Amino acid sequence: MLLAALVLAAAPVAFPPATPTSFPESFASACTSDGVTRVCKAIPRGEGESPGLVIDGPDERHVEWDAAALTPEVEDFHVLSADLDGDGRAELLVANRAAEAEGVRLWELAIVDGASEGVTHALVHDWGPDALDEKGRLLLTEWDWRDRGVGLVFVGREYTYREGRLWPTRAEVLKRKLDTDFAAARAAIAGLLLTPRQFLAHKATTRATDPVARATAKATVLGLSREEPFLGLHLERADGTVETLSELPDARPLLRLGDGRTSRLFPMGYAPAAAEDWLVGRAVRVALDGASPAGPVWID
Repeated sequence: MLLAALVLAAAPVAFPPATPTSFPESFASACTSDGVTRVCKAIPRGEGESPGLVIDGPDERHVEWDAAALTPEVEDFHVLSADLDGDGRAELLVANRAAEAEGVRLWELAIVDGASEGVTHALVHDWGPDALDEKGRLLLTEWDWRDRGVGLVFVGREYTYREGRLWPTRAEVLKRKLDTDFAAARAAIAGLLLTPRQFLAHKATTRATDPVARATAKATVLGLSREEPFLGLHLERADGTVETLSELPDARPLLRLGDGRTSRLFPMGYAPAAAEDWLVGRAVRVALDGASPAGPVWID
């Protein structure tokens, strides 16, 4: 199944850069199109209404979701089209700039399924089109600054997309420390889009695995909540303790999903379209800090 998806995946095609568009109900808006499908980002005029991204076409297709906006920026999103799962219908990858601090860009990545109206969400740092290769493999990256003795480390994990979800590949986790050469390479690139796969093809890159906490507690997923696009996970431990972990940026501890079979973390803020079908009732292992959850939840 996985091999077929990799063989049949089509080379990605980039939509043109978004250009300003005038919508009467929007404070600011911009769109891009490949001639068949139009993707727009808009900031509504109405108080309390959230900015969002909208896909229209072909035919009667209409998909929309809430998205961050750095007011009044609306042209800062990028669209790729590729048949990731080999089913003959192209998925759309919509990367929307959500935040920027100290030279690091946070992108909201949405994968819009070609055969349905499902949208899978994730967060990535320093997105660029080369994250998606010609075999449909996605290298999703983040900056890790938890180890103060090492400094900033750029981390990449590879996934494929099939059956409406991301699946970790067998590729090892890639890590590259931010040094003067790396900083110069990043600074030399003009524009918002970077080259994450090229960065991690450098000789200074090392290969690793994701750490799994020594102390974990068995639990069952009772249910989910959503504050778009983030998930909240309601768990019951084997001892009857019920607790909720959330992907919301200000949550402590911050929920991070992981694949227990491969011991590979999923991307930050990972929320598949059919998360309820995938997770509710599943056995998981919760990483512990003492007796309290530490954030990662491993799906067995």
